[in-house]
Amino acid sequence: MTEAFHRFVALAKKAASQRGLTWEMETDERGSVCPRHIWDLGAIHGSVAANPQRLAQMGPDKGGLERLNRIREAQALPSLPGLAPPAVWQDLIKATAIFHVVIKRKKAGNAAQMIQALRLLAAEAGDVPPWNIDRLNVQRAYNASLSESSSGKVALNFQMTIRSILDHNSLCSTPDLARYCEALPSTELVAAHKKSDGLRRRESGYASTETVRAHLEDRRSAEKLPERQAFWNLLAVILTKEPRTFSDHIRFEALRTLIVTGFRVNEAVNLPYDWQRSVEFFDSDGVLAGLKGGVSRALRVRHFAEKQEQQAQGDGLALWEEFQDVPKMFEDLLLEGLGKVSQITSALRSRLEQQSRTGRIFPEYPPGHLMPAWETYVRLTGNATFSTCEIPSKLIADYTSRYDLAKLQEIRRFQLESGEPLRPVLAYFSRLQLDGFVPRDHAGNPVDGRKDWRHCYFRVAELEGLLASTQPTKSSDLSTFRLSDGREFRPNEFMFLMPIRNLVEGRNGGILDIELYRAVGRLGAADLVAMLDGSRDDSLYHRYGAENAETLKITPHVFRHLQTTELERRKVSDILIAKRFNRTSVTQNEVYNHPSLSEDLESLAEGSDLINQLSSSSREILRLIEKKAVVGPIQRQFESIRDTSGDEAAFRFLATEADGLHVTPYGLCTNSFTGEPCPRQLECFDDCNSLMRTDDPVEEENLRKLKTRMELVTEAILKVPENRRGPGWKNQLGQALRKLEGTATALATKPGAPVFPNGRDLSRPVGTEGGSVLDHPGDDLDDEDPIHE
Repeated sequence: MTEAFHRFVALAKKAASQRGLTWEMETDERGSVCPRHIWDLGAIHGSVAANPQRLAQMGPDKGGLERLNRIREAQALPSLPGLAPPAVWQDLIKATAIFHVVIKRKKAGNAAQMIQALRLLAAEAGDVPPWNIDRLNVQRAYNASLSESSSGKVALNFQMTIRSILDHNSLCSTPDLARYCEALPSTELVAAHKKSDGLRRRESGYASTETVRAHLEDRRSAEKLPERQAFWNLLAVILTKEPRTFSDHIRFEALRTLIVTGFRVNEAVNLPYDWQRSVEFFDSDGVLAGLKGGVSRALRVRHFAEKQEQQAQGDGLALWEEFQDVPKMFEDLLLEGLGKVSQITSALRSRLEQQSRTGRIFPEYPPGHLMPAWETYVRLTGNATFSTCEIPSKLIADYTSRYDLAKLQEIRRFQLESGEPLRPVLAYFSRLQLDGFVPRDHAGNPVDGRKDWRHCYFRVAELEGLLASTQPTKSSDLSTFRLSDGREFRPNEFMFLMPIRNLVEGRNGGILDIELYRAVGRLGAADLVAMLDGSRDDSLYHRYGAENAETLKITPHVFRHLQTTELERRKVSDILIAKRFNRTSVTQNEVYNHPSLSEDLESLAEGSDLINQLSSSSREILRLIEKKAVVGPIQRQFESIRDTSGDEAAFRFLATEADGLHVTPYGLCTNSFTGEPCPRQLECFDDCNSLMRTDDPVEEENLRKLKTRMELVTEAILKVPENRRGPGWKNQLGQALRKLEGTATALATKPGAPVFPNGRDLSRPVGTEGGSVLDHPGDDLDDEDPIHE
């Protein structure tokens, strides 16, 4: 076992223990985890996602194992049975989950994808421990993750897991195992690998640099914007069609909210019920701005922002409240749509609130209450139709158009007064009697033999116990969350509530009883994603008659890109755009902006005479300065000259004085050394305020290598007893520690940000601050260095 592997697992064990998690999990021979030991990764992380992510399986998934065995068979290797992996592999899987969701505080969904990759690799490795796997193990497992019928995401996740877990943490004896994630010589596997590699390039932004825009309408990274036909077909559905089911009513309004706000999909589906805020604007005299030609009031949306550093708490994530202003043109759309959701979910909200408060399934009844069989049937299935009588179509239409509870109660009375047999109830409970559902008479005695279901009952306490044990996946969402100020937040306080597993309307085409149905949850992001995939028969495109539905697909995140691009096109301030989307820097807008070639040319045409004076590197500096993405002496002098002497003088300064960006092994240098050489000789990491990080992986690798070297130097000095160290050791140690701190700071800095924003300005000519160590001989030496003694 490598020392790094031991440290990785030990750290995860400690973190798991602090969270009260059981490390030693019981599994069966196939790797399924004992139910009482299953980890809910979402709950550990503090996630509000409606779809749970659990560590419940250590063995490989069925599809991956089948592909792996086909590869092994082609290489004359024995097939694998898909049993539970050895204990050391299980430790690695658990440690990866804890490292991702607890230590790094990343999403539980990403951890689940990494676990899937490690389960497949563990199956391939067999008895080989993780630290001894070789390139053949990695290559076979990677190829088993390839599938020509998928998007390539699974294979991409596998490669990412190898790189970020095994390689990054040096867990294996063989370094850089990710380079062996390559296709075997097979037409199908090579094609699947190309698809996965293409996905990697698109997600990394490489596609935009490799594609030359030949037409004026071509947009940069156009694949990140919604496909035109899919977008307009979606709008036609959610704005002009009448939803056919209760769940579709909720989905339509969630999609409208998503498009109008540009929220991330989880921010949209987790919109709070108490979302509406407004702010009034006054002039300096306290008069409403509207009375003087301005705007008096603005609508704001309270929401829970994702990817905020402030979310991180000691025991997970908190819901971080933010507020987004709503453009005037969208106010009525939001108010009307969300008002409708509030109205039709009132019964669900009330039920979920009572269940959350009491922990019971039927809190409106005492445990000993006898519930009529017809009502039990409706509460368990959600089906409002429990008799064979024909309900008037107008009554049904009146109910489903507005989900009016008065009309629903009228439907119940009509069936009870018709005298028709309760055959649906008979069929349902005939199947369930074997599970312990005991029908009783009005006195509570069990009923045997032939039954008149109009006069049969079930005891509430027995029902609650049976449902908890036999139907655990069809129970209400009773999770609790924390707001950033420490207050508790319950599921009934979310806006988009849904009946859980609503098969009555969806699969069976029946009528949902929203007042009595027992299982209430929240709309999940995965549900919306599925509804926007036209290849699925249950998608909105298919069910609402869009042309060529199977070719239409949209991912919810494209609306965020679309809004940013449109706001940039309308010349909205970068700062306002960043604030709207809860971004920490205006530079993040660039990732979401996809201008057409004509728009780019138009922006270049503005001031083109001045821009033509600049070299290509100086133009790059100008672009970074305009986007507030770079700081340094050039930026400060440029802005100072622009403020005092105007654009022409400032551009002339860039053209004559600034020799552009310097690409160093550790980042971009924003200084100009036309007159003076660099005083640090590429020691940029030594508190230089001109160093800026980029997303170049070579730069990252150089910094990591330098950090490792400094750690080795520090360890070598400290390993020698102090009385045996050579002269000048304190100075050497001080320099090594300073460089180590600088490289660590550089590695922790995000791309596009200055590493030392408050660092020293090394651009001044030699002599202005003493210039050399001869002027101030003690500045760079330790006071106790033997040289001075």
